[in-house]
Amino acid sequence: QQQQQQAQFVPHAPRNASLPPILVWRCKHPHGLFSMFSLALGHALTCEQKGWALIVDWSGDELLYRGPAGEPNLWAAFFHQPAELSVQPALLSRALRQGQFFETDKHEVVYGAYRGVIQGYGGIPLQQAAQGRALVRRNVVLREAFAQKLRRTAELLLGADHRWLAVHVRLSDKACEAKANFEISDEDLFLRIVSQCAAWRCTGVFLCTDDAVLKARLRACLEGT
Repeated sequence: QQQQQQAQFVPHAPRNASLPPILVWRCKHPHGLFSMFSLALGHALTCEQKGWALIVDWSGDELLYRGPAGEPNLWAAFFHQPAELSVQPALLSRALRQGQFFETDKHEVVYGAYRGVIQGYGGIPLQQAAQGRALVRRNVVLREAFAQKLRRTAELLLGADHRWLAVHVRLSDKACEAKANFEISDEDLFLRIVSQCAAWRCTGVFLCTDDAVLKARLRACLEGT
């Protein structure tokens, strides 16, 4: 409760007048990675609207994910801090060392209000999708080493001059959020993939799912086309 009040009353947080107020969001709830990212975007949007700078802390012992050796904050292993994009590094580092920030572990500020995640909340409106992409471009920048690793992996797995369609079929624990996922037949999935490939002129499918048996069936069908 005290941390949430601190996030609302910025003047009470110690700060340097030459810097914007710095919010440190510490993720404490063991969300999945996508939910953690949606929460980070929610706080990023709030900070943009209020003129704050954001630090994302994904290092809590309660979380399902851990950063690599030497970097306990998983966000910092993947991305630059949003605050680093607007505040000079030396000033930001000094402010953090001197405790010139306020913090929260609030996890209700989720970007998109779970649309497209929880079945009853509806799909993602086009305007919201466009706003979300722009929000990511402004606040999320890959670490150079991580970006290089992604490029090498993409060249290894997604080479051969294909135009790729990424498909994610999530089942298992998704039943509690979207039962409709379990009502889609293999034929429905196959036809949707094929039609989308035709519409976007894709020549390869990057197929991801937590159901290995389903993946094997779909792969066999797609490779036969």
